[in-house]
Amino acid sequence: MYKIAQTRKEKLDVVMYWDNMRKIAEEIRDEFDSVQENKYHQKILERLRRKIDLNNRPDFMEPLKVLSLKIVQECSQSSNIYGRKTRC
Repeated sequence: MYKIAQTRKEKLDVVMYWDNMRKIAEEIRDEFDSVQENKYHQKILERLRRKIDLNNRPDFMEPLKVLSLKIVQECSQSSNIYGRKTRC
C-alpha cells in the first residue's frame, strides 16, 4: 500500500529517499562498468603494444632515452643540417 506524501516534510523525505537510491544504484553501476571498461582498455593497449615497433619511431616523436647534453648542444649549434652528418 502506498502513502501519498502531503506535508512538505514528507515530500522532502521521499525526494531524499529516491535521491539516495539513485546514488547507490549509480555506485553499483560504476563499480561494475569500471571492471568491464578496464578489461576492454587493457586489451586494446596490449594489442597496440604488440603492434608498435619502438626502434623505428618517427623523427617528430619524443626520444625514448634522454639525450646527453653534448648531443643536444651539437644539434642546436649546427646551422647546416645537410652539410655534415651528425647524430641529430
